[in-house]
Amino acid sequence: GKTNLLEAIVLAATGRSWRTRTDRELVRHGEDAGRSELRFTDGVGAEHKISLTVYRGSAERQHVLDGGKVELGAPRPLVVVFAPDRLSLVQGSPQGRRGHIDQLVAARGDKVEDFSR
Repeated sequence: GKTNLLEAIVLAATGRSWRTRTDRELVRHGEDAGRSELRFTDGVGAEHKISLTVYRGSAERQHVLDGGKVELGAPRPLVVVFAPDRLSLVQGSPQGRRGHIDQLVAARGDKVEDFSR
């Protein structure tokens, strides 16, 4: 139950699952489609709704934010997953952690100061 709830949040926010790469595994047996919807409040207090709908046997998917299609690079909630199978972030190499931080910074679009000098 808990992992399914977390996966649903990640699905709606990012349009991807960390547990599978195939959409058909996201649709309950016997159903034609699966949907995950997330409502959230941003940093300035505005309310939003983001959802992902995938269809069995089809590459079609609908990722929608506030009524409009989520475009590549469009702003969306930032999500970081710490699942048991992802402990390599903590236990793994420093290179893996740096890569993870680089992805987080890129997702935020922030400018990063170079303090290595």
